[in-house]
Formats: sequence, C-alpha cells, structure tokens
Amino acid sequence: MRLVYQREANTAMLELYGHDEPFASAATVPVAAPHGSGGMLLDFDEAGRLLTVAFLSAREQLSPEVLAEAQTEPWSGGAADRGA
Repeated sequence: MRLVYQREANTAMLELYGHDEPFASAATVPVAAPHGSGGMLLDFDEAGRLLTVAFLSAREQLSPEVLAEAQTEPWSGGAADRGA
C-alpha cells in the first residue's frame, strides 16, 4: 500500500494493492466529498476488491503531514489517469 501525490494536479492516489502487481480496474465509482471539497474515485477489480482511492482535491481532503509523506512518482494507472 502506498500514497502517491501529484502536486501540480492536486491529486493523490492511495494504492491498496502491491504497486508491482498488474493493475486491472474493472469499475470506477465516483464519490462526492461533503461540502464540495473535492471528491474521490474508487477503483475495483473484477472480483469487487478495492484497488485504489483517488483524492481529486488532495490538499483539501488530506492533511499536510500526510501529503508530505506521500511519494511523488507517477502512479500505475486507474480512474484519475483515465479522466473518469
């Protein structure tokens, strides 16, 4: 599990699978955040397992301490990359 942050896009992705494992998202579910503070995209595989959570307004949804600890390399894929 790891958190990857794209500062310029203000987006973070929590990868719940091993990032060296193949990534195959079968369904993406958008989730609205309370009070209009961004939203999230949940990616699931064919078996219904949650693979990733993309935070679309990361600075508004996650603490500065959490973002400071996040990796800043590109992530493996998922809803945020597909523009879902």
